[in-house]
Amino acid sequence: MSAFDPVTIGIVSISDRASSGVYEDKGGPSIAEVLSDMERWFDVEFQVSDSVLLARPVNVPFERASIDEVLETLGRMLDVTFERRGRAISILA
Repeated sequence: MSAFDPVTIGIVSISDRASSGVYEDKGGPSIAEVLSDMERWFDVEFQVSDSVLLARPVNVPFERASIDEVLETLGRMLDVTFERRGRAISILA
């Protein structure tokens, strides 16, 4: 599979109150889980500068989306930017 082949990836949900500790959100996978799946599916490696981000739950369906489409959506939802260098993708908060 190349980096440009569309794939089906899981569900991503975001909760500001849960991520700030008001309550535990069990509705979706954490960013860490989503990034781990994306590393396998797209043959990339994520570098995260803010480890707090990894615990945030996310919930958005992606079906047959390219990595660029997924990154664009996650960037808007999480208010982060992505910097790509070959297979390495840095997440900048």
